[in-house]
Amino acid sequence: MGNGSVKIGDIVQRRRHGGSLQHPVTIDSKQEIGLIIGVLADKGSLPQYRVQFPSNPERPLWFQSYQIRKVTADDNL
Repeated sequence: MGNGSVKIGDIVQRRRHGGSLQHPVTIDSKQEIGLIIGVLADKGSLPQYRVQFPSNPERPLWFQSYQIRKVTADDNL
């Protein structure tokens, strides 16, 4: 599931990263589903996405592409 196909209007899931350098852990939280409302893609940099979450719609947050993943019909949410 690549983030290259993520665009404005897509539903995404926030990824949580944790653990040590020897044992990294990535957890996808089902409670953190949001809507992409903006994209900032400067030349030579990672794309950044502005995501609005239902828990706090007045305060959208910015994420880099590796911090979110697109929700598809195959996902079991």
